[in-house]
Amino acid sequence: MADNILGNRFAGYRTGAWHGLGTVFEEALTPREALEIADADIEITKRQMVYSYGDDAFLSPRYALVRGPVDDETEPVYLGDASEEYVVVQNSDVADILAPIAGEWPVETVGVIRNGATFFMTLDVGRYEVAGEENRQFVLVHTSHDGTSALKVEKVSMRVVCENTLVMASRNASESFSLKHVGDVKAQAEWHVEVMASLRTSMKDMQAEQERMAETVATDAVTAGIITAAYPTPKPPAPAEETTKLVNSDQISNELAGKLIAQQKRREHAYQVELKRAEALQISAGSLFVDEYAATPIGGTAWGVVNAVTEVSNWREGPHADRSVMFGVRRDEGQRAYAKALEYSNA
Repeated sequence: MADNILGNRFAGYRTGAWHGLGTVFEEALTPREALEIADADIEITKRQMVYSYGDDAFLSPRYALVRGPVDDETEPVYLGDASEEYVVVQNSDVADILAPIAGEWPVETVGVIRNGATFFMTLDVGRYEVAGEENRQFVLVHTSHDGTSALKVEKVSMRVVCENTLVMASRNASESFSLKHVGDVKAQAEWHVEVMASLRTSMKDMQAEQERMAETVATDAVTAGIITAAYPTPKPPAPAEETTKLVNSDQISNELAGKLIAQQKRREHAYQVELKRAEALQISAGSLFVDEYAATPIGGTAWGVVNAVTEVSNWREGPHADRSVMFGVRRDEGQRAYAKALEYSNA
């Protein structure tokens, strides 16, 4: 996946990004100032769509989401479509939402990606150590302008500088809240500001949790428990005896019998596919923990197992791997591992 930055619309505090695009600023900026320096204050409009039938034109119940032309563009750009109830949340609205807490948590990065369809901004919450390793925390706010997802407020541990890091950070967010593009968005945003303010306490709680995990010895049972929680072994389908008995009876037609047999075969095939997948992921996470984490400060600990699971979930390839954050599959894997490790550390 490339950086997918729109033009040069990225800005970062003190440190640039791997893609070399955008602006590096040296002093703390307000969200509005960061928006301006990144040239990210792009207006999104909602226009009712029209369709033709024969020689006539009719208004569609759907609305086009369009941004104005930037740089060398001469025409507006269609980003997606939404319902009549959809409320546009401008990039400047996001900046205003964050303004009340940006004094304590300064802007770290801001950017526009996916041809203008996604906007993100991160605030630096602070740093802490677990088992001698430094961890950083950020508040990430991102929203889409193509009608595909809500505005999201998340607590993440990765500095977001491009589409790839946005996907990775959001996938592993320790806390996530969504604000739908409907109703009184401004009023709902006030609740989100309160949520973000409450992260002061939750960050300390999370640090304490991770320290306990780093002090919990990863015995074979603990390691297996965390990994299988992340990648559970699927349950086998119901035994085929009942289907076979029914097919061999005179109670159903040959057509229905054929359908039942085909259905049973599909279930068994799906089970075998999921079983192989789960076993492969379990082996990958276990091998990574043993081979790569042994020499690290968190080697041999429950926290090390969680990190191994997170690495496998983040970096494995597959169809639509970069979009899995939208469906929560890989995030769920990490969260299950985290919850299980926490259970062991609290025992």
